[in-house]
This record gives sequence, C-alpha cells and structure tokens, in this order.
Amino acid sequence: MIDYEKIYTDFDTQLMLRVKHGNFESYEILYARHFSDVNSFFAKIGNVNGYSEDLAQKVFIYIWKNRESFRADSTFKTYIYSIAKKILYNHIREMYKNAEISKNAVVSNIKKELSEPEAAYHCTELLKNLEMNKSKLPPKQRQAIELLLDPDFTPETAAKQANCSNNTYLKRLSDARKRLKKLLKI
Repeated sequence: MIDYEKIYTDFDTQLMLRVKHGNFESYEILYARHFSDVNSFFAKIGNVNGYSEDLAQKVFIYIWKNRESFRADSTFKTYIYSIAKKILYNHIREMYKNAEISKNAVVSNIKKELSEPEAAYHCTELLKNLEMNKSKLPPKQRQAIELLLDPDFTPETAAKQANCSNNTYLKRLSDARKRLKKLLKI
C-alpha cells in the first residue's frame, strides 16, 4: 500500500495532514492562505448571485468536519477545488429546486426598494423590456423561461411539459438566462 502522506510534501498538504489529526492552527493557516482564492473561484462563476463568500465558508466547514477522511492522494489544491466544485453543484441544484422566479416576485422585490410611483414605472419598463427580449430567444429557450415564470410549474413539471429531461430543461433555462442577461445588459 502506498503511503501518500510521505509522497506529497508540499506545504499545504502537510498542513492538511496536521489538520487531519486535529491541529486547528494549521486549519487557520490554510483558511488564511486559500479563502480568497476559493471565494474568487465562486465569484468568477457568476451564477451564484452574491453567495461566493457563503460558498467559500461552506468549503472550509466541509474541510474541518471531514478532516479525518483526507487521504493525501493528491495535492491540497486539488482537494480543495474538488470540494468547491461539489458545493457549487449542490448550490446550483438547490437554486433550481427552489426556483420561484415569477413576475410577482420581481415586482415585489422592486417595490421593496423603490417608492410606489417609481416601482410602478420601473416594473412596467422591466416587464416590457423582458417581454421584448424574451421574443428574441430561440423557441425552446423562450419556452423554458415562460414555463418557469408560470407559478403552476416546477422545474420538473416544466420539463415534462417541454417534452424533455430535467437536465435538458435546466440547460435550456440556463442558456436562456445567460442570453437574457446579455440582452437586458444586466
């Protein structure tokens, strides 16, 4: 059997081996050395809507809670980014599971931030702009957005209505959102 603890001798992996055995000071050093990089990783993804710090925190919580399972069969950097990817996928899955994007939600969020006359004006303009740009989407992407905006549909029922798998529907929805962001210049 290969003793990976002797093979990987980079500083961070050695620190993580100490963390594995409960050394909190080594954990703090790893946190200080890598938190901003992990945070930047999430921020660059762009689809985490301001959750990059929370997701980065989850990575380090995961590392501490699962420290005893660290095997040192790769570098620490490989280890931390594989955890970051898992957390990102879970976050995206959760976002789609809890997707409640509707005209009413958009309107109520705007009304919270603006006075009533301003909100009414901005909502009307936003909805007009959304409708106009939605028509520029390819038909399957437009259908994905329209089904999501309908409060009677969940992503799963929308996929059935669109006669496609959940993954295909979510891909269409993601592509539609990206295209709408560009069209709306958000």
